[in-house]
This record gives sequence, structure tokens and C-alpha cells, in this order.
Amino acid sequence: MVVDFRKNRSPQAPVTIDGEEVEVVGTYKYLGVQFDNKLDWSSNTSAVFKRGQSRLYFLRKLRTNNLSLNVDKTKEKVVDFRRTRRYHSPLHIDGSTVEIVRSTKFLGVHLAEDLTWSLNTSTITKKAQQRLYFLRRLRKAHPPPPILTTFYRGTIESILSSCSTAWFGNCTASDRKSLQRVVRTAEKIIGVSLPTITDRYTKRCIRKATSIVDDHTHPSHTLFTTHTPHTHSSPSSRLEKAQHNMYK
Repeated sequence: MVVDFRKNRSPQAPVTIDGEEVEVVGTYKYLGVQFDNKLDWSSNTSAVFKRGQSRLYFLRKLRTNNLSLNVDKTKEKVVDFRRTRRYHSPLHIDGSTVEIVRSTKFLGVHLAEDLTWSLNTSTITKKAQQRLYFLRRLRKAHPPPPILTTFYRGTIESILSSCSTAWFGNCTASDRKSLQRVVRTAEKIIGVSLPTITDRYTKRCIRKATSIVDDHTHPSHTLFTTHTPHTHSSPSSRLEKAQHNMYK
């Protein structure tokens, strides 16, 4: 996507990566927000309006089938990156006001209104630190290190790396240090070296990307391009081949 505010716009040369030309688009969607090359948010507003209309259709279908939406359990989260934030009137459903929240929890992941992951990281770190108590209690029974490592992977590492492919890549340095601090504490308790959170995240990303490449029906399959590795011969083998051709 090219953003150009000049009065006399000149055609931009396409970007090529590994010999392939990158497609130039007018709009791009990231984290549910629609960006356009004019940066005027008109495309994002229309997209949000269409999604709102589809939700209204869903509510009408509920009423047609004698079903009701529990407004007390329904929450609204507003994402607004404007410099001067305006007041957002609350949403009303059947005369009841929907509560506006600053963050929400979805599939165990905390989503904040500013789309940062500090709240999610602090919650995960606090929960993992509480599990360290059980690891210390288990150590008092003097089990071998493999037993302690298995307990750590099942009760602590599973929390630290839960859905990490979605949020760890955009974490701040301080958030990553707080997560790694829990791993270092577990290493001191067990007495062996443990994989870092970054290593676990990288391994999961590679495994997920590999599964997408192998699955031709996956929606993101076209985003990956497999390249055949080039075969390079060593200098010694090239010298032997040249000598062989010379004296042939």
C-alpha cells in the first residue's frame, strides 16, 4: 500500500522481493482495522457500518425465533486511535444499555482497547507465579529433575505460551523480561536449563507456518511461498571437478 500526499503523483515503481513483484493495494486490513492509502478512515468506517448492519440482522433473527440476547453479559469495547477522543454514546439493545469496557477476555487472551498486550502479559505472569508455589512444594519431595520439568511444562509453561503466536511478537521488551523472569525462577527451583519463551514462540510459529503450507485449503496458504533450496558446492569440490575436466 502506497501513501502519497503529493499534488502531482508519479507512478511508483513496484517492489520486488526474491524476484517476485509485490502487489500494490489501495486498502489493507490489520487487527480488524481497515487502512487505506488516503488515511482518512472512510473505508474503515464503511466496513464497521456493514458489520453493524450484519449484527442487527442477527438480532432480528433472534427475535423472530423467540430468542433473546442477555444484555447483562454483553460488553462493548471501543478502539479509538484519534488524538482527541470523543465521547462514544453507549449501545442500546431492547432499551437496555450495553456496558463499555476497556478490555475483554476472549479464549483466555485479554484484549485491551489500545491493542497492546501489557494487560495480557501481566495477567499471565501473575498466574504463572502462583503456580511456582506448587513447583516448590513438589521439590520438597526430592523427585528427579525430569519429573519437575514435566510438571513445569504442564502447569507453568503451558500458561506462559498460551496463544503466544497471536500476542508474543508484539510484546514490549519489559513484558518479555517479566515472562522470562518466571522461567529463570523455575530453572533455579528445578536445577536444569529450560527453553526460553522466545524459543518456544519461534518453534510454535514455525510449526504453525508448516501446517499452513501443507494445508492447501487454509485461507492463509497463498501467503506462503516455498522455495527449492539451491545446491552449493564447496570450493574444494569445484577445484577437483576443474582438474578432472582438465586432465580428461
